[in-house]
Amino acid sequence: PERTTTSIHPESTQLGMPLDESRMFVQKERMEEKTPLLQPPSQSIQNGGVGNGYVNSDQYPSLIHPHQKDNFHPETKELSLNSESDVEVLDPHHISSSKLTSTVVNLFECTHVHRSFSETLVNFLKGNICAGFLSLPFAFSKCGYIGGTALLIFIATICVHCMLLLVKTKQFVCTEKGITNFSYAQLAHLSIGRAGTIIVNSALLVTQLGFCCVYIIFIAQHISEFFNLQFSDQFSYQLYALLIMPAIILLTWIKDFKTIAPTSVIANICILYSCVIIFAYIFQHVGSRVPANADCSLKSTTPPGSSNAVLPSQCLFAASPVPWAGFSSLPIFFGNAVFAFESIGLVIPMENNIRNKSQFPKVVVIGMSIVVSLYVLFALTGYLTFGDSVQGSITLNLPNSALFGSVKIALSLALFQSIGIQFFPAIAILERSTQPILLKQIASPSTRVIFQNAIRTLLILAIGGLAIAIPHLGLVISLIGSLGAGLLALILPPLMHIRIVPNIALWEKIKDILIIGFGIIGSVAGIFVSITELIDAS
Repeated sequence: PERTTTSIHPESTQLGMPLDESRMFVQKERMEEKTPLLQPPSQSIQNGGVGNGYVNSDQYPSLIHPHQKDNFHPETKELSLNSESDVEVLDPHHISSSKLTSTVVNLFECTHVHRSFSETLVNFLKGNICAGFLSLPFAFSKCGYIGGTALLIFIATICVHCMLLLVKTKQFVCTEKGITNFSYAQLAHLSIGRAGTIIVNSALLVTQLGFCCVYIIFIAQHISEFFNLQFSDQFSYQLYALLIMPAIILLTWIKDFKTIAPTSVIANICILYSCVIIFAYIFQHVGSRVPANADCSLKSTTPPGSSNAVLPSQCLFAASPVPWAGFSSLPIFFGNAVFAFESIGLVIPMENNIRNKSQFPKVVVIGMSIVVSLYVLFALTGYLTFGDSVQGSITLNLPNSALFGSVKIALSLALFQSIGIQFFPAIAILERSTQPILLKQIASPSTRVIFQNAIRTLLILAIGGLAIAIPHLGLVISLIGSLGAGLLALILPPLMHIRIVPNIALWEKIKDILIIGFGIIGSVAGIFVSITELIDAS
C-alpha cells in the first residue's frame, strides 16, 4: 500500500489535501485510492472546531476508537465527532481551538491489541522488574534484615491493593459510561477536576525525569569504577558523567518511539544476564566474609601501632548485617521501596488491552506475588552478604573481575536505552504545552525541530547537572520514590476510589483514608530525610 502524508484542512472534508507544513500532521497509511474520509458533515469544520463530521468505519475501521462507542452509529457505521474532546481521544496531541485559532484536525490510527491472560502476565512481569530492585539491599541496610523483610512485604501489599483499587475504579467508570478504555489522568480529572490532571502529569514528570537522573548516576558510577579498576588513571565520576552526556543528548532527540523500541530486546537480555550473575554471587556468599567493595578501597582508619590496625595491603570486609537498624532511616527505606514498585502507571494501559478484563485483577495478584518474592529474596540475600557496607546499587559491591565487569557494562547499556524510553512520556507532556507556541511563532518546520531539540537538550543537561552534583544513588532513588512514585502508587488510587465509586462501606473508607495518610506521611518524611542526607553526604 502507498504511504502518504495526509491532513484534513479546516475547510475541507477531502483526504490528501496539500499539507500546510506550519500545522501539525501525522502520516497515515492509505490502503485504497483517494476516497473521502469524512462523509458530508452537518456542520463544516471551521476555526479549529470539530463540527459534526463522520468517520466511516468501512473505509477506516481502525479509527473507531473504543472511547467513542457512545458516538458510533451501528446502522450507518459512522462515528460522529461532536467535540474537540472526541478528536483528542483519537489524537492525544490535538490542539484545541482555544489554543490555536486554525488547526489541522489529525486522525491517526489507534490500534488496540487485545492480549490473552498469559501475554498480559508476561508483560506485567517485564514492566515491574526494573533497575530499582538493585537498590533494595541498600534499603535493607536502613532498617535491618528482619525489619526490612517485614516492611517491604507490608509496603508491597499496600501497593498491590492500590493497584486493585485503581482497576476497580476504572472498571466502574467504564461500566457507567459504556466504554472500555480510560486513562489514569482521566480518572484523576474525573475525581478532583483539572487539578487531578495537573497532579498526575506533574508526578509523571518527576518520576520519569527522576528515572533519567538515576540512570545517568548509575551508568557514570559503573563506567568510572570499571575503567578505574582496569587502568591506572583515576578519573573522577563527574568526568565520566560529562563524557556520556553527548550520547544521551542525541538519544533524547529521537522523536519516534518505534526507532528505539526494538533495542528493548537487547536491553532485556542484558538485564536478565546481569540478574543471573548477581543472584549466583550473593547466594554463594551469604554469611561469608566478602570485601566491602569492589577494589577494597575502604582502608582502616585505626592509628598505626594499634592492635586493631589493618595492614595497608588489606581491605575492610563487609560489615555484619543487623536484624533491626532503628527508626531514623525508615523514610529512606520507604522511598527506595516505593521506587521499586513504581510501575503502577502500567496498570491501566495493560488492563485496557487484556481480552478478558475480569481476569486482570488475577494478573496483578499473581504478577506482584512473583515480583515481591523475587525482590524480598534479592534484598535479603544482598544485605546478608554485604551488610551495612552495601552501596546504593549492589553492583558497586561486586568484585573486580572480567565477569562482573561484563555485568556492569551490560546493565549500563540496558539503562542507557532506558533513558530514551523514560524520557518519552515526560517530554510529551512538556511539548504538548509548548507546541502551540512554536506553531504560532515559527513557520518553518526545520526551525521548529531545532527549537524542540534545544528544549530537549537543555532539559537533559539540567538532569545531568543534578546527577553530577549529587552522585549518591541510593539517596536519589529514595528522593524520587518519595516525590512522585508515592503520590501515584499510594495516595491517588484510594482517593479516586473514595470520590468516584459510590456506596462504599464505612470500613472501606476508613481503610482508604489510612492508606492515603500512610502515603502522605511516608512521602513527606522520605523527601525531608532524603534531602537532609543528600546535603550531609555532599
